[in-house]
Amino acid sequence: MVYRFRNVQVYQTFSQRLFGTGTISIASAGSGEAEIVVSGIRDPAKVKGLLDQGRREQRTGE
Repeated sequence: MVYRFRNVQVYQTFSQRLFGTGTISIASAGSGEAEIVVSGIRDPAKVKGLLDQGRREQRTGE
C-alpha cells in the first residue's frame, strides 16, 4: 500500500553523500511523524524516486 505514504524524505550527512548512502524516513497519512526510518540505503534518492513512482501509479491505477 505505497499510496498511503504521506511523506518520504531523504537525509544525508556529508560523509554519506561521499559514499552514496543515506537515510530514508516514511510517514503515513495518519501520522505526523516518521513511522519507518531506514539507514544505510545505497542511492537513497533513487529509492525515494521509486517509492514516489509506485505511489503515483497506485493512485492513478497505471
